[in-house]
Amino acid sequence: STLGLRLSFVVGLPCSIGMSMLSKQLLDLVYHFNTPEALQVTANLLSLSSLTIVLFTVVQSTSGILQGLRKQRIPMYTLLAGVIVKVFLNYTLIGTPSVNIYGAPIASLSCYTISMLPNLFYVRKYTGMKLDLWNIAGRPALATAVMALVLWGSMRLLPTHGIWTLIQVALGIAAYAGAALMTGAITREDMAPILR
Repeated sequence: STLGLRLSFVVGLPCSIGMSMLSKQLLDLVYHFNTPEALQVTANLLSLSSLTIVLFTVVQSTSGILQGLRKQRIPMYTLLAGVIVKVFLNYTLIGTPSVNIYGAPIASLSCYTISMLPNLFYVRKYTGMKLDLWNIAGRPALATAVMALVLWGSMRLLPTHGIWTLIQVALGIAAYAGAALMTGAITREDMAPILR
């Protein structure tokens, strides 16, 4: 169960931060926008929405652990609570002129946070495991910070369109992989099945 939680942060954190930072470039690469303003608004929405990736991966991981422990109802109830809050916030925030469409990603972030926190509590309760936050989330966060620094530098030194976006993605992946190995976020044991 500790391995599952750790890997959810190892995968989810860099995906969230990477997509958030490169949202505009990725959208510009894949889609055609009629105006720069439309691209910017969509990029802002994606940048905020992408932060749900890590929350979603942790919810999936903890739900799987609880189901394996025959506690299937817990993740069902926690997700239901999150969905109720999401519906309420969607209705309230999107209808607020100062928030408008940005209420949708805020509601999604709230939904998965509300589902994740009690899931973590019950995983700890029923497995008896200690939540080693440094190994589970701290090391991946440190490696993600290194990746974010590399992406930040590349966004200022390189063009931010076309093939250069793919180069920046490759730089981010390489930076994260190297930092993850150096910080111990990814271990040789984790890599063994892939290398085989």
